[in-house]
Amino acid sequence: TDTEELFCLDEQRLVIRSLKEDNPYEALLNDTAIAIGNHRYMMNNESFLKNCRSEKDVKDKIDFFKRFISKDIPEVWKNFFESLIRQCHPLKAVSADSYVIYQLDGNNKELIQLLSTDPLLKSIIIRAEGYKILVEKKQQKAFMDKLKAHGYLL
Repeated sequence: TDTEELFCLDEQRLVIRSLKEDNPYEALLNDTAIAIGNHRYMMNNESFLKNCRSEKDVKDKIDFFKRFISKDIPEVWKNFFESLIRQCHPLKAVSADSYVIYQLDGNNKELIQLLSTDPLLKSIIIRAEGYKILVEKKQQKAFMDKLKAHGYLL
């Protein structure tokens, strides 16, 4: 059976319609889409990424979709698939061993002011929520020396 005639992809929205009452491929949509009734399915990031653990899983699922659901992919679908691939691995994990985390006293306005205005300290520290700062271990000595020059001892 030619899968071209089994499904219709909406050109405006991520909606798929099965064109046959007894479509043998319709069950394949359970892993990527949400049934919305009348042999229609809606797809979103969450439904498509279900059971995906890696970028390869995402690419394999897209290839599978193109092979068994529709070879002719409308622009809205192409954009959706491209965004899924682009959004794989958006964050880079950094080793906690690379940084020292300091908790500032929120009432120590003088130190907070110094950390916010001194050019060297601003270039060394990374500010985080809740009065925390991160200093790369390789910058640790320069950080401590600069604070010491301003009268702070770590």
